[in-house]
Amino acid sequence: MSRAGLYAGRGRHPFNTVIDGGAWISLPADYRSDVAAATNAFDDDVDISGLSSGSHTMLIRAGTYYQVVEITMDIG
Repeated sequence: MSRAGLYAGRGRHPFNTVIDGGAWISLPADYRSDVAAATNAFDDDVDISGLSSGSHTMLIRAGTYYQVVEITMDIG
């Protein structure tokens, strides 16, 4: 499983993100940007328009103690 470190603006907290078990860099740049904005400020929508039909899982780890949030999206 490939992981990439993403550093958000406020306090330079590390975010490690894995989507569908694939590499972060393999996702479209605008989607990575939306994820970065959403995990940084919590006030932006994540654009999932580029994802295919089916079930997609996003795992976000954040903060000093790496709290984990897992989101599964079913797209019809």
